Amino acid sequence: MSSFDEKPKSLLDDWCMSEKTLSGRTAADGLLATISNRLNESKSEASLTIIQVGSDPASASYIRQKKKASEKSGVRFVHCHLPSSSNFLEIKSKIEELNGDQKVTAFMLQLPLDTEKAISKQEVSTLLNTISPKKDADGLHVENQGQLMAGESTATNWTSPIPATALGIMRLIEHYKISLKGKNAVVVGRSRLVGLPTAILLSHEGATVTICHRHTKKVNEICARADLIVVAAGQKHLIKAEHVHSNTIIIDVGIHVKEDGKLTGDASPEALEKCKAYTPVPGGVGPMTVAGLVENAARLSGVKL
Repeated sequence: MSSFDEKPKSLLDDWCMSEKTLSGRTAADGLLATISNRLNESKSEASLTIIQVGSDPASASYIRQKKKASEKSGVRFVHCHLPSSSNFLEIKSKIEELNGDQKVTAFMLQLPLDTEKAISKQEVSTLLNTISPKKDADGLHVENQGQLMAGESTATNWTSPIPATALGIMRLIEHYKISLKGKNAVVVGRSRLVGLPTAILLSHEGATVTICHRHTKKVNEICARADLIVVAAGQKHLIKAEHVHSNTIIIDVGIHVKEDGKLTGDASPEALEKCKAYTPVPGGVGPMTVAGLVENAARLSGVKL
């Protein structure tokens, strides 16, 4: 057997996991504490403003989590609530107002927009790109996404905002000291918010990345060869036991409500039982997304982490 053939086995040997459940709450608390310490040391003032349109219950819940995390880290939180009657031009006007407000160092538009009159996907994209890239807390402006694609801003060399969930996933991986160099990573889902930026970040850190989506054939075979699976497909229990092996690590971005009212993810219980380690739902990627958002906000105010 050649040394090339032997390499995958040695790569799997360095998964040094002391826990099977990778707690996002624990990792997020550590990141928020670091942000708080840096803010205190630098005597800097950071803020995070969230524009909410309408009263979507899920959005309201997420905003409460962001408020709590911001306050825990010492980042000033501002909730800008617009009525559901707001139209595209009114939302755009509010964004432009915040762009020009020197007291606002970072802000984001909470999605989905809960408006009485539907706003098109293209209009939502226009709104996201109206946010100043220098105040783009969620890292979704096309300029910031271009910086990510080019490798100018990465998890280990942050120079401009990175999509919060993708950044949070990378910080969780760092927290648990999971080596990515030479690993086979599969990202299931290719959204602008999660799948694509996560795949790019993993690649920047030395992983060999495959992106799977609705047109991908034999997803089970592709995943079965992966050391790391990030599943963000929005499909309950898509990843099953046949998709994983005993050394697979699963990062589960999905969130679904079961018949008993409890939450579950894109990975099935059988897959979680078989794999080496996984992020729970809830308590995994969710808290890290919030922490990633707060990190972006802190960095945009000039804080060095």
